[in-house]
Amino acid sequence: MKKLAKSILCLLMLLFTIFNIGCKSDTYYVNSGRNKILKKDYKGAIEDLDISIKINSNAWQAYADRALAKEKLNDYESSLLDYSKAIQLNPKEAKLYFLRGLVKYLYKDTVGTFGDFAISISLNHNNAEIYTIRGVLKNAKKEYPNAISDFDSALIINPNSAEAYASRGDAKYNLKDYKNALEDYDKAIQIEPKSPFFLNARGRIKIELKDYNNALIDINKAIEIKPNAAEFYNNLGKLKMELKDYNDAITQFSYAIEIKDNYTEAYLNKADAEIKSAKTQNACLDLNKAKELGDKEAEKLIKKFCNTK
Repeated sequence: MKKLAKSILCLLMLLFTIFNIGCKSDTYYVNSGRNKILKKDYKGAIEDLDISIKINSNAWQAYADRALAKEKLNDYESSLLDYSKAIQLNPKEAKLYFLRGLVKYLYKDTVGTFGDFAISISLNHNNAEIYTIRGVLKNAKKEYPNAISDFDSALIINPNSAEAYASRGDAKYNLKDYKNALEDYDKAIQIEPKSPFFLNARGRIKIELKDYNNALIDINKAIEIKPNAAEFYNNLGKLKMELKDYNDAITQFSYAIEIKDNYTEAYLNKADAEIKSAKTQNACLDLNKAKELGDKEAEKLIKKFCNTK
């Protein structure tokens, strides 16, 4: 009798366990998937979200979360399909178009990116982030006045966005509007005073304004905060070139190359400093390295300065 009771109890416990697993809701698996995304377990997240979708095929959040996990695994095509399904289920959710637009950019569909961003903005005018990112993408396309317009919109919504000020400063720098670029970077650094990237960029602007002493302060501070950034040493080398300190310029360009051995601009700058300090043989070595990296300007300079017989 005791054996029978024990067997029944074991059976009940087994049935309870099976029933408990089978009754887990789609929300449980969505939450589990999100936790796994936070832990960078993207494959595990996808497995959980697959189960959630099997339980409830109309849950747009599950498709959106699975799209994010797939994007993190560089499976852009499948990610786009999931975002599109989420949009089909919830076409008024502005963020979905924004996120799909970002994946389209990674998928090299720039036109699609801007199309999705436009829809997202039409559904929600108050997202500063999307204006900032769209402005950054316009900067990359050299559409600087249009980029500035987006950064203006972002700053109306969020006047404390250091990224928007800095990115607008980049656009103005590329338009050679150095004075206003400096003002934007001053504001960005007021918000994030320890950003080495902002300090380096402001130093670059000050070089153009011939404010060499303050440029040196900014770039040195950037290097102090982040000593392994090749671009910072390259800019310091440019500053030394303006001061006609060619030997130190060569040293700084060499540091940049040590950190990033395919840094074409640094090879060209180093060669320029070497030519100006009568070290033509060394310059030709650097120009040939730049040529190997595919730089067309290096080929012209080799013909001009190097013995190619």
